[in-house]
Amino acid sequence: MFAIARFLISVSLFISALRPAGAQDLSKWYDALEAYHKTMDQAQSLYRKGLAEGLPAATRIEVYLLDFDMKRFEGSTEGAWKYDLPKDQFPIGPYKSVTRILKTKVLTPEERKQLLPALQETVGVEKNLQGAMCHFPIHGLRIWAGDRLVLETSFCWLCGNFALEYPDFTERWVGIQGTKLKEVINKLLPIPQAELDRFKKRYPEDLQGH
Repeated sequence: MFAIARFLISVSLFISALRPAGAQDLSKWYDALEAYHKTMDQAQSLYRKGLAEGLPAATRIEVYLLDFDMKRFEGSTEGAWKYDLPKDQFPIGPYKSVTRILKTKVLTPEERKQLLPALQETVGVEKNLQGAMCHFPIHGLRIWAGDRLVLETSFCWLCGNFALEYPDFTERWVGIQGTKLKEVINKLLPIPQAELDRFKKRYPEDLQGH
């Protein structure tokens, strides 16, 4: 995945390792590759910042309790596949997968005020640290401004990341920094103990170190 600070470091190291002595004929290509990743990182950072600043315009916010067990979407993932799903399914875009919606909560204006500061801080992060290379969705979120869906994402508190679609339709994991957003969403829509127990039983190895 590109446009992520951690990934960019590894890309730079990889590119440096690829540069054989005397291979001047490829130097322009290497420079162009590095410039591309740097430019994409900057563009995505600016988009996250602008998106976060626009979130107070939300007229409707829904929070979802999701099934952490995903399944691969069986149809074509070209075009607007995410927007034609059954009402009880939620897309996990970067994995081209879907999961079940277990519970839905429509936030009141007062609850939106509770959520937005922490959400803006999380979405608008300047440097994307990405989080762990995994995702077990447990909460989902959809935000509308009028009839326009401006944000649809799932959160994994264990792996510390959420999904974000950029204007070019690429979807990337963005790291969650801090615990403020987790605390707010868990207060608005708590995770049932039965779901926590089910996860511990199914994925005990993934809880090591957490």
